Amino acid sequence: MLDICVSAPGKVILHGEHAVVYGKSALASSLDLRTVLYIKTAPSGSSVTLTLPNIGLERRWQTTDLIDLYETLPNSDAQNVSAVGKSTLRCLQQFAGIAEEDTDPKQLAVIAFLYLHSLTLSTLSRGDPVSLSVVVESALPTAAGLGSSAAFAVCLSAAVLMVAGTVSRTQSKWESGELELINKWAFEVERIIHGDPSGVDNTVSTYGGLVLYRKSERMRQIKVPPLKIIIVDTRIARSTRVLVQRVREKCSKYPGIIEPVLDSIQAIVMKAVDVLAALTQENRDTSYDMLEELIDMNQCQLNLLGVGHASLTEVCHICQQQSLHSKLTGAGGGGCAFVLLREDTKDERVEDVMQSIRQAGYRGWRTSIGTHGVTKHGNSEEYKETL
Repeated sequence: MLDICVSAPGKVILHGEHAVVYGKSALASSLDLRTVLYIKTAPSGSSVTLTLPNIGLERRWQTTDLIDLYETLPNSDAQNVSAVGKSTLRCLQQFAGIAEEDTDPKQLAVIAFLYLHSLTLSTLSRGDPVSLSVVVESALPTAAGLGSSAAFAVCLSAAVLMVAGTVSRTQSKWESGELELINKWAFEVERIIHGDPSGVDNTVSTYGGLVLYRKSERMRQIKVPPLKIIIVDTRIARSTRVLVQRVREKCSKYPGIIEPVLDSIQAIVMKAVDVLAALTQENRDTSYDMLEELIDMNQCQLNLLGVGHASLTEVCHICQQQSLHSKLTGAGGGGCAFVLLREDTKDERVEDVMQSIRQAGYRGWRTSIGTHGVTKHGNSEEYKETL
């Protein structure tokens, strides 16, 4: 009988939004709003059920039908990561009743599940078919730029590899090679859902901590103690593509003005890395002073690039009234912001800010960054006891 439980964090971009498109660095961190995946076998029946209650998704297939489907696909070795081929993709779409042109993330999550679940073919074919229940729950809002799809991808990758016997079910922590394999398969899930992801989100969700990312360079992991923040969702929908194009047009129109701004954002990213890497109890006040100044400067730069929004300005104003500092995270134009909290920030002050955020019509979560990555829990009950 299986009783598997894994969880993985979301992500937040601290500095480097938009500049990363032009070859500059971005600094991203794990976010302790987590996605959790449970797999359980039932004593009777022979079906596989996938349930994602956050997005209202439930699909069920007969185990024998899945075996028949997986046997038609190219042999997949869980140890050797491979992208989903066009013919395999069409096969999965037809089986799931999903149109080829359908780009709904909900439907793409089904395709991703089937593709990774096919790695368990040898396990499925062994002995009498059993019923399997896969439930994915998340504290992360979807489509908010907080890495919800990557957390799903990492949980799915880890759980499937455990079922397939490719990574350990029994050891308390995975070895580095196992984490690397989980991360690679999670990236393939992200490719199914997003097409051409950078790989930052799934890497942060797998390993936790902070990641310094720059195109064509190896990602650098930075270990820091967890820092307290508030995540604010303005509930303002925005198009990343439109905002990226807006910056591109400004850069083309005013290269002598915008290019130095992008260089300055790069300098802020690297300064933030230095400050965070050297953060200790002895220098924390000075370090927090600098981190707050960097947040304020970076927000001004992003406004100059044209990716600010009245809602984000209001969030910054609400925070300033409590001597707190915030900036947008992600594409901007609405979406989310984060607020840095010092270690000694009083609960009453935080609650005042949270209340003002709610009164403005926004959502807020008190959480932390720099937390641990993908984690296996003894079983679903053990995980729930940690909440």
